[in-house]
Amino acid sequence: MSYRRLATSFLPPQQPSHQSTKVANGSALAGAPNDEVINGHPLYGRGLVAYGAHTVERSRWIREQEKINSVHPQHRPGWEARYRHYVLAFHDETFECIACAHTVKAALSTFADALQQCAREVITR
Repeated sequence: MSYRRLATSFLPPQQPSHQSTKVANGSALAGAPNDEVINGHPLYGRGLVAYGAHTVERSRWIREQEKINSVHPQHRPGWEARYRHYVLAFHDETFECIACAHTVKAALSTFADALQQCAREVITR
C-alpha cells in the first residue's frame, strides 16, 4: 500500500463545546465505514482509528486525482505539496477529503448555534 502512515490529528488540543472545520478546493467522500467496521478501511493499521481526525501522508488518492487532472491543458503538477488528505472517522460514517487549505474554529456554543454559524459561512462564500 502506498500510504506511509497517518499523521497526528490536525485539530487543536482545546476542549471547546464544538469545533467546525472547513476545507477548500478538493474532493470529498462520505459514508462507510462506520466505527464498527473501521478495521476494513485501507488505512486501518497505519494509524486510522475511529472517532479521530487524521491527515494522510503520501496519499495515493491525491496522486490518483492529480493523474486524472493531468490531461487538463492548465494542469499544474505538484499536488502532493499543495494538497492534504484528511480523514474524519465518526460513529456512523467516515468523511475523507482532499483540500489545499483548512481552518478550524473553536466555539463555546450549543450545537444548534454552531451549525447555524457554519451554514451562514458556507452560504455567504
